[in-house]
Amino acid sequence: MATSYSWIRPVGAVFLIGAVSIASAGQLSIDLPSPTLATGSASSFHGDEIGNGFFSRGLPGEPRLPERFLRILLPPQADPSTVTVSISGSKESDEANVFDVLPGYPVAISAVPVWPAGKRIQEGRDLDIYDKDAFHPANILGEPIVRQWGAFQILDVAYRPWKWNPLRGILRRSIGGKLIAKYAERKVAVSASKSQLAEAKDVAALVSNPEIVATYTGGIAVNAAAETGTYAIVSTDAIRTGSVNLLALARSKEARGFNVELATQTGHWKLLNGIWSCLQSDCAGGWGGGNGNAAAEAIRTWLKAKYVARGIQYVLLIGNPDPTTGDVPMKMTWPRRAEGDYPECPTDYFFAELSGNWDRNANGFAGEYPADYATGGIDQFPELVVGRIPYYGSVTDLDKILAKTVAFEKATDVAWRKNVLLPMEPSDGSTPGYQLGEQIRTNFLIPGKFASTRIYESDYGVAPEITPCTIPNVRSAWSTGRYGVTTWWTHGSATTAVDIFSSSDAVYLDDAHPSFTFQNSCTNGSPESSNNLGYALLRNGAIGTVSASRVSWYNIGQTSFVGSPQSNAMMAYAYTGALVYDTLVAGRALNQVRRSMSVNASAWAMNLADFNLYGDPSVGLFTSSRSGRDIFPAILTTIF
Repeated sequence: MATSYSWIRPVGAVFLIGAVSIASAGQLSIDLPSPTLATGSASSFHGDEIGNGFFSRGLPGEPRLPERFLRILLPPQADPSTVTVSISGSKESDEANVFDVLPGYPVAISAVPVWPAGKRIQEGRDLDIYDKDAFHPANILGEPIVRQWGAFQILDVAYRPWKWNPLRGILRRSIGGKLIAKYAERKVAVSASKSQLAEAKDVAALVSNPEIVATYTGGIAVNAAAETGTYAIVSTDAIRTGSVNLLALARSKEARGFNVELATQTGHWKLLNGIWSCLQSDCAGGWGGGNGNAAAEAIRTWLKAKYVARGIQYVLLIGNPDPTTGDVPMKMTWPRRAEGDYPECPTDYFFAELSGNWDRNANGFAGEYPADYATGGIDQFPELVVGRIPYYGSVTDLDKILAKTVAFEKATDVAWRKNVLLPMEPSDGSTPGYQLGEQIRTNFLIPGKFASTRIYESDYGVAPEITPCTIPNVRSAWSTGRYGVTTWWTHGSATTAVDIFSSSDAVYLDDAHPSFTFQNSCTNGSPESSNNLGYALLRNGAIGTVSASRVSWYNIGQTSFVGSPQSNAMMAYAYTGALVYDTLVAGRALNQVRRSMSVNASAWAMNLADFNLYGDPSVGLFTSSRSGRDIFPAILTTIF
């Protein structure tokens, strides 16, 4: 297995930063890590993977230099608004005659690069850096941000130990030393809730100082966390009474060990021994109702109020997702409002990331980058695992999806799922895309355990199984084969993935053997379109689809996809690996991608928000029946 996969595991689990200690009240110090890049090998910067958790990164047009994000758990008494960081005890060493460091990839949604506003770009280089007698970056530490994962406070800061002066050709390296984090202390009450215990295991794996987790859990061992908690279904009164198979889905979850609850606009029920029971004497206490933004706010408010006390881990949204008129809508957010073009995207991440203030600057536009992404705002540590089944008025379609989901987790034969379909279409003349398929195949698909079918535009010297990449070729391969995962890369619209698939092609697929998809193309999950490609596949041919609600952003010329995800192709790589290699269920796989992301530009903030999961968040490639008894009564109406 290639070592390039190691990025996707939480950084603290693979690349320990070094000694971590509480040096004094209100202060943490850590030993700074060193890349494995040898002195004198500056040309290695031209690759992406440097080693020891460092990856070559640069904003569009800026020099690509080694960078690693440090994630440090602050104690509960630390006041996040007072955190400062500095470096102590490091030394600098200069390497002369380094005449070039390549610039960061331009971002794009088409063949035309989109450069940051106000930049002077020539031949892909920012002249305010490349024509200046100064070291870049000016500060080897990025802006510190304290992110919340439930009650846990995680300091996130970029560390860039190299600086480059392009006119003098000098590369300056910072060696050794410690990072010092200082903060004011406050009094806090510490208690170990069910949700904190459930989160603690993942937090401990993510940060460099897992020993501090115990200060949040009252000393309770991390392994005391339950693997299953409460599975909440958030829907409408009409769907509760109209769906034949909603109760069957709930019973299936109960059989897997979940506590199951259902909330509609007016009611709140708990499943007890396969029957809905009122949580209040009159079944009141629903999420409140409304349409569009009002409904989105009401649902998030209800989740924030309930998830800790009820131990909610998974949320399945069922209803109309239209952010303007829907009854269980996505939230409209504005990651690129400051850029002017392609400003908005609807998202379900709003219901997963509950600790941040999505309108931190209180201007009425949620999710703006960078204003709403600083300390106290949106972060990449979602508290809940969220998926949705869009509902566009057909209860027959809904019950078919529910029946398929129950059958999928009831199945005992899962061997066919160990097969991956990889259609890749060039995005432009510099970005053929096939490298994404090759890296997925090489790094994740263990020979003898997983098979793959690659569909590329050309041979590219790698002998794909099928060429060229066309809709007839993809449709033929998919409809005659059985694939647990389908990951593609191309341009797209609401109903089409160019030269790969369209909504009208979904009817040809085998819905008894459905795929998980990552649809790396623009607007395939547009919630306003009732026939969007993400939903069309969920209706027939897929068990869970991840697709973009608006345009998604890629790097022109990118050929390596390891490292903290930013581009849509890096997210596709990471999600596929999380499903296949880490064996995570779909919702947790998407959350792992989000936690791993490096969001330092508006394009990446948009990618974070606009890729959403259609389907049950608690099922994965290896989900199957965990009980020998018949847990699926006659109420289940199968409509394959």
